[in-house]
Amino acid sequence: MLRKLPYPLHRTRRAQEFGVGVSAPPEVQAVLAAQARRLQRAMARLAADLYASRVHLLLELLQNADDCRYRYLRDQGTVL
Repeated sequence: MLRKLPYPLHRTRRAQEFGVGVSAPPEVQAVLAAQARRLQRAMARLAADLYASRVHLLLELLQNADDCRYRYLRDQGTVL
């Protein structure tokens, strides 16, 4: 049975993992904000570099589809 959380899980995760919405002195808030900006730039660059090639994107999609098929067959009890 799932228990109802007092607030959405994503808010808890964002606070615990990234410091979003936590009470902190201004110096700490400034560091958290700078870190968030660095993380945002890094993610944007990674996404742009990762799928810059259409071939790489297609291969990634095929791999994801294959992974899903494997999990489905495994859950059905099929031995691969």
